[in-house]
Amino acid sequence: YDVIKTHPTVGSRILQNVSFLQPHLPIVELHHERPDGGGYPYGLKGNEIPVLARIVHVADAYDAITSARAYRPARPAAEGLRELQRCAGTDFDEESVHALTAVLADGFVAADAVRGSLTDLPSERPRQNPRPTASQPDPLAEFASEGQVA
Repeated sequence: YDVIKTHPTVGSRILQNVSFLQPHLPIVELHHERPDGGGYPYGLKGNEIPVLARIVHVADAYDAITSARAYRPARPAAEGLRELQRCAGTDFDEESVHALTAVLADGFVAADAVRGSLTDLPSERPRQNPRPTASQPDPLAEFASEGQVA
């Protein structure tokens, strides 16, 4: 497990010579830090962790839970979200968990199965701005690649 915990630092080191990735190296290196300080590699807490690393941590965990692994089948989307919500504030950034839940519930991810599985989840607080409008910039636009939002 100690060797596995070195992967964020090793990954960052591998990418350090790729010039266009330079600004993103902290995301790679810090995406396993936790709000309660129990993460790795440095044990950072709360706002010491860059917001994009907090977001990637939640997305990475959701993907790990809902994707099949050699040692277990994929778990349902609702189960993955429940796990993230259960650990929000300690293992995972609470705002990032709320955002992922809202995005999936609002149908930004076109998957009726995901939307349908969210009906039995605890109610989330209402979103202030559910979707960008023409007068509001798309918050994901900066992550666009060749005109398509990631």
